[in-house]
Amino acid sequence: MLKAMIFDSFYDKHRGAVAYIRIFEGQIKAGDTVNFLATNTRAVVLEIGVFKPAMTVCDLLTSGEVGYLITGLKELDKVTVGDTVSSTSDPSNALPGYKQVEPKVFASIFTIAQEDYPKLRDSITKLKMNDAALYYEPENIPALGFGFRCGFLGLLHLDIVKERLEREFDMDILITTPSVEYKVITRNNISVIDSSEPVLSPFEQLKKQLIANVTIDDLANLI
Repeated sequence: MLKAMIFDSFYDKHRGAVAYIRIFEGQIKAGDTVNFLATNTRAVVLEIGVFKPAMTVCDLLTSGEVGYLITGLKELDKVTVGDTVSSTSDPSNALPGYKQVEPKVFASIFTIAQEDYPKLRDSITKLKMNDAALYYEPENIPALGFGFRCGFLGLLHLDIVKERLEREFDMDILITTPSVEYKVITRNNISVIDSSEPVLSPFEQLKKQLIANVTIDDLANLI
């Protein structure tokens, strides 16, 4: 029975997604068919290796060892940090203890030139591979075009993502003013609404008076 956890990953343009793994149980070798449990994705192992400190091919990784795994997967969202890798011939359950990080701050990211949207999509997908805390989903605002609504751990995390997009992926981007998730209670049956987008929330239905407004405006290049 194989149980391995992905603790980091990156994208190689020639070999696809490269996962850094730690083996908790069992063993893995090239030619094995594995399953990424979080996304229920099966793939054949093309290469495994260890760090010496450079990536060095080996024949076998066993329990307690740390190494890398290449399956040739090009769909980057199929290989996620924190996921458990299992053998298809002897399936196992996901390793306990890992929890998906909940974003605390939200902002939208757009390109200055709309023709750069596909590049932004690819860049965020690659960045997500080794930043498990980053959350994103497609968004379309008429005034700004197509972009992504993103969730971050905080303002520092947002700033790091912004810098990485600009430096590592050469993106010219626009980021909206960050906001936090809030809860309101409506008049109809005291329903609770969670929202990170104030413009979409029905303030006219509020049951309780709004107590405070919080504005975050201390980041450069925000609108």
